[in-house]
Amino acid sequence: FARTLDRLAGPSATLLPEDFFEEREAAPTSLRRLSTSLSRLQSTVESADASPTPDALTGFRHRREAVEEGLARWVEFLRSDLPRANGLLESAGLPTIRLE
Repeated sequence: FARTLDRLAGPSATLLPEDFFEEREAAPTSLRRLSTSLSRLQSTVESADASPTPDALTGFRHRREAVEEGLARWVEFLRSDLPRANGLLESAGLPTIRLE
């Protein structure tokens, strides 16, 4: 469960915010890498007083595809892995993981 969660979320944020993980260590569809990638694209696009360039639009399309894949994996994790882990926790008399 923990390994799957780490793979989907990406490495934990333990260092300085601007370089909190080595990007090569995170899967392209991990939630943290997607967040960083989208933030960087947003900064690039907003830094110009012009419409987004064709390269920026292409970058956005690629990121949108990665986001769709990453979110689909996350939803599957919440539907299958989390209930399974909660069942084990419950049978051991431990508190379950709740989403709020």
